[in-house]
Amino acid sequence: MKKQFIAILVILLCGAIFFARGCNGNRRFVDRGIEYIVWSKDSQALFYSKSQHKLYRYDVRRGDRRSYKMPDRLVEFDVSPDGRSVVFPMVRNNTYGMYVLKLDTQKTKRVSVIKNAVRESSTGRPEKSLEFLKRITDISWLPQNDVIIVFDVGKGVKEIDLLHFKNGRLDKLRGNVTYYDGASKDGKLLLYEDLDSRIHLYNLETKKDRRLDLGHHVTDPSSIRFLYLSSSQLLFTYDKPKQAARTLDLATMQVKPINLPDVEGISCISGDLARCLSGTSAHPSAIGGWTSNKVYVTKLPDDVVRTLCRLEH
Repeated sequence: MKKQFIAILVILLCGAIFFARGCNGNRRFVDRGIEYIVWSKDSQALFYSKSQHKLYRYDVRRGDRRSYKMPDRLVEFDVSPDGRSVVFPMVRNNTYGMYVLKLDTQKTKRVSVIKNAVRESSTGRPEKSLEFLKRITDISWLPQNDVIIVFDVGKGVKEIDLLHFKNGRLDKLRGNVTYYDGASKDGKLLLYEDLDSRIHLYNLETKKDRRLDLGHHVTDPSSIRFLYLSSSQLLFTYDKPKQAARTLDLATMQVKPINLPDVEGISCISGDLARCLSGTSAHPSAIGGWTSNKVYVTKLPDDVVRTLCRLEH
């Protein structure tokens, strides 16, 4: 009887480990109902928000998670390069601002005021006393310790600004943007689309804007997911209708296929090129953030990782 009990206990324990890992060792279930999710800069953790005043940290190696209480509901945010702080927008005293919260101390500090972003609503209802003139749709905390902020200024038109942490100044980088596709790993390049669905590469150091003639490589930008932009101007893309992954060298415009695993709704390759996110009902709002009913993290095969690293360098 005792042996049978031990055997049953072992089976239950193995089953719990099996399901906690998300059905197999290469693909793990992270969570459901995720509203926004980003990789940590060291690629060892995922930070995400749901419909509560909480931030979650998921360790991709161990599969465990931790929650942090936030002063407001998180919609858009990003995590500092050292993984110890989070930057996010919040309205306090009718003022729209950018705040930084240190995860270990739970202390919050306002780092910038976003002017002309909110105004008193004419509805007269207390629960809707403010309306947004500019709403933040994406945030990227760069390795240089500055922050890219993308605003929706109305009618689907976006504006890309740079927030300087030293003085809280906001500089407008680009206007008339329809889609921000993210920053390179080194934080020097930005990828975005204009009102005519043309894709641009903007250099933060030189301030030069280069319109990319992608031609037959990208005939429909809305069907292409930009998985990763390397510092060497190598773009990793996924053609959703064709279910084909490719690298596009933006310097030579040469295309090479990538043999990525066949996973549902692939998006967001980690910075170390070792893992990717996938999920159902996924709508990427950037390289880092997207909403999904279910999110999985998949470990890429070793040969794929070697190929990606070799292509990047």
